[in-house]
Amino acid sequence: MNQQVMHEARVLVAEDSPTMRRHLVSVINSAPGLHVVGEAPNGEVVLDMVNQLNPDVISMDIRMPGIDGLEATRRIMNQHPTPVVVVSGLVD
Repeated sequence: MNQQVMHEARVLVAEDSPTMRRHLVSVINSAPGLHVVGEAPNGEVVLDMVNQLNPDVISMDIRMPGIDGLEATRRIMNQHPTPVVVVSGLVD
């Protein structure tokens, strides 16, 4: 029988709201093939964690204290290119 090994995508969640971060982690971890490997409450922490954890993808909030999600994404792409999914509650 041919067994196929499924790779779980390692996800880093960057979100300043603890409630939203818990919800995102729960949703991501319940999805087949995804596993949260780290949680960052702000842009400074996510930049450090990208280098430490080497995630496959990052869930990035836009508005965070200090370095916001847009600036963090720019720096990540310059230093350690990683796919980023922008998650935001911003509504105009």
